[in-house]
Amino acid sequence: MIARLFRTAPLTCAFLIVFWTAGALTGAIGGASDELLTRTGFGTGSPWWAVLTSALWSMDLLGYLATTVLLAVTGPLAEREFGALRTAVIFLTTHVLGSFLGLWLVLVGGDLHWGWMESLIGESAAGPSIGGVGLALALTFRMPPLWKRRVRLMTILSVLVLTLYSGWLEDLLRLSGGVAGLLVGALFLKRGPVHKARSLQETRVLVALLLAASALGPVVSMMSPYPNGPLWWFADVVAVAQPSQEDVEAVCASDAVELCRTMVVQLSYGRFPALVMSLLPALLLLVLAEGLRRGRRFAWRAALVFNVAFAAFIGSYVVHVAQFPDASVLELAVSFGVPMLAPLAITAVLLLTRKHFDVRLPRHAVVRFWRFTAISVASLSALYVFGGYLVRDQFTPEPGFGALLADLPTRFLPPGYLDLVPLRFSAEGFAGTLLFEYTGVVFWLIVLAGLLMASWRTWPSSCEESAEHARQLMRRHGGSSLSYMTTWRGNQYWFTPDGETAIAYRVVATIALTVGDPIGPARLDAVRGFAEFCAHNGWTPCLYSVGAETRAAVETLGWSAVQVAEDTVIELDELSFTGKKWQDVRTALNKAAKAGITAEWCTYAEAPYAITDQIRSISAEWVADKGLPEMGFTLGGLEELAGDGSAACWRWTATGRCTASRAGCRCTPTARSSGGRSTSCAAARTASAVRWSS
Repeated sequence: MIARLFRTAPLTCAFLIVFWTAGALTGAIGGASDELLTRTGFGTGSPWWAVLTSALWSMDLLGYLATTVLLAVTGPLAEREFGALRTAVIFLTTHVLGSFLGLWLVLVGGDLHWGWMESLIGESAAGPSIGGVGLALALTFRMPPLWKRRVRLMTILSVLVLTLYSGWLEDLLRLSGGVAGLLVGALFLKRGPVHKARSLQETRVLVALLLAASALGPVVSMMSPYPNGPLWWFADVVAVAQPSQEDVEAVCASDAVELCRTMVVQLSYGRFPALVMSLLPALLLLVLAEGLRRGRRFAWRAALVFNVAFAAFIGSYVVHVAQFPDASVLELAVSFGVPMLAPLAITAVLLLTRKHFDVRLPRHAVVRFWRFTAISVASLSALYVFGGYLVRDQFTPEPGFGALLADLPTRFLPPGYLDLVPLRFSAEGFAGTLLFEYTGVVFWLIVLAGLLMASWRTWPSSCEESAEHARQLMRRHGGSSLSYMTTWRGNQYWFTPDGETAIAYRVVATIALTVGDPIGPARLDAVRGFAEFCAHNGWTPCLYSVGAETRAAVETLGWSAVQVAEDTVIELDELSFTGKKWQDVRTALNKAAKAGITAEWCTYAEAPYAITDQIRSISAEWVADKGLPEMGFTLGGLEELAGDGSAACWRWTATGRCTASRAGCRCTPTARSSGGRSTSCAAARTASAVRWSS
């Protein structure tokens, strides 16, 4: 594999070897020293040629790993598309242009006395990720529309989040390198004005990515040891970390008594509950982003309310800060205006794409979720109030029943928001600490799990009438040797608008899996419509065990296919047990006739109890000898044999088709064929699994 990579991307491999070798020899992998950055890094006080040497080192180990992943992905793709020489030119061009553009922004911002830009003057940065981001965005001009939008959105959001929240010089240069890549791609790499409208599924993915980025930005700032971006303070709105011991001591040494008590309680939280509770807003947004990707209406409504509330909160904070006499207009506009514009922009996007999120949960699922949530709140509240009263000596000061009840709402708030409410006591003992810290953790984990399940789970509806309609279509239009399986219990059904073609399916882990060919005359139209139906519900369609005709039809739509099995089909009219190879079969038939053994054909539901009991025993012994469980609805078991599918199998067999299935039916003798028709099967057919791919 490594040799193949060297053949397909020699420039990328050679550069990565030089990159890591230089880092190892100078010790930059463990963290670039100030002396090394002064000599090789690029900044306001560096000579012009330092823009080239800065591409050979990175700032620390994380930078080396992230840059390697970025170049290992985009480099081979670019070399395959442009060739090694043009790839090198694009990389160097975007690196140089991006570095000088970022440096110009720092100098202009410093002249305007922008505090963030002034902090970057005199700093030095190094790393080939500047040109790597530019190369990735330039490469998007040669990608298919689907991947073009996704790669652009993910890359731009990633570097923008790092710039606004981490905010060091290398982050700003990566952003300007991405801008340079877009300019180079638009001027030299664009192939005509090809524009294709976004599909329903693609719009959902893009909106979900936008919401997820808004959640991860503050987390990046919170996890960064030294955040410097203009929006670093916004981390306190979404994800608040515990205060340090030094900050607590400094505040408590002043006259801020109430703030001191709040920070003491925040500091008293254990690491795990404090981390979980602090990340709750971000986790909630990520769960809602998954719901948006699935097209759920409840996720759209919740995300809309969340962002409107954020915008209102930041707006009130801006009004409060603007009253300070030393407030800078530029600082207010960027540091506080941009955070307010972010939720407003997401709100506008949600409103413009409202029609794309119309997958509603069944009423019983909504009722079940709210009932479970209410029971969880009541149970945890009762446990905290009554349990806390029993161990009230483990709180300081010792609370009464009323004080515990009044403190209950604060148990569901993250530690960083506790300064919004008066705090009455803190916990000391084991039981008190457990109740004090983990009541909110357990509740919010339950809510997040419920929302995530609502995003993933599929609630099947009643299919009795649909199953009967599918059986009627089988009798009217016929089908393949596996069509009887479409009537088994547990299947769901999709019909064409005229109701003459049906597809039976089951949703397994967001995959809409069918068994057998569509039933009816319009197979290709049915596949197209079923694919659109699955995209609307956030599923991936997969046609399992379809024949060669359906496979050939859907391959024209760009679907991929793989053969999974092949039927053994016998022409019964031409079957005769003659010749030496059939000697054992003739012997068995003769012995059966002498012993008075006959074959009886009936459905499982019509068979006497003595027969069904034997079948259950044989099946149980057969399954017990196997290392794996039964395959379920794709092959059939006793549940399918006992249901309506068995009758459908018999009726289908009686019209002249046959198949071999342990839980299904066998070929019907000619003498028992309905209407006097002989039982004959077509030539051997191939069963395929066809999966939709974007």
